[in-house]
Amino acid sequence: GGLLTAIILHSAFNFFIIFVFFNMNFNTISELLARADSIKGMTIKELLNGKPLDKGKGGIGNIVQREGFGIPVNSNPRPDLEKLGVEIKALPLKTLGKGELSIKERTKVCAISYKKLIYEEWNSSHAKEKLQKILFVFYLYDKISNENSKVVDYVLFKLENSDEPLIKSDWLRTKNFVVQGKAHELSESQNVILAASRGGAGNLYKSEWD
Repeated sequence: GGLLTAIILHSAFNFFIIFVFFNMNFNTISELLARADSIKGMTIKELLNGKPLDKGKGGIGNIVQREGFGIPVNSNPRPDLEKLGVEIKALPLKTLGKGELSIKERTKVCAISYKKLIYEEWNSSHAKEKLQKILFVFYLYDKISNENSKVVDYVLFKLENSDEPLIKSDWLRTKNFVVQGKAHELSESQNVILAASRGGAGNLYKSEWD
C-alpha cells in the first residue's frame, strides 16, 4: 500500500497466442543484439504476423517485447531477461518539422514503494538493478495507423558506461525527499536524468515507516 513512486529514465541517451507462448532463449548479449538487428525495419503489422493489434496505452511496446523478443507482458520486478540482466524498453520516435527524429515520450523504468525506498541503498536498490542494462528499441510512431509504426533502431544502454554518479545523485535526491516526508513535493523537473513521477498523493512521516 501507499504512494508508488515511479522512476522515469529521461530520453537523454542522444507465441502467448491463444494457446502457446513462443519463448526465445537468449544465452548471450550477442544473441540478443542479433535478434534486435533482425527486427530492425519491420513494421508492427509484420511483427504481429496476422495476430490482432494490442489495444490501449503501451500496446506497441508490449508487441515489440512479446513478438520481437518472446517476453510476455508482465510486472515482474526483475529484469525482463533475468539471465542476461537486461531490461527491454520500446521507445516511440516522432518526426519533427525538419525531418529530424525525436523521442515522443519519456519511458518508465520501474515503480517502487516509498516505504521500501526509505530503507534502500543505491548499490542494492531496485532502480539500479533495473538500470544495469537496458535494450532500448526505437520505433517510428505512426499516429494514423499504429500497425504501420516501424522499428528503426536499437541501442544497449549500460549503467557502468553512463553518467552513473549523476543518476545516483538523482536517486538520492528522490530518496531524501521521501525520508523528509515530502514525497508529495516530488517533481520530474527536480532531477537531471532519473526523474520521480508520483502516483497518488500525501506525506510519509517517520511514524508511518513500518
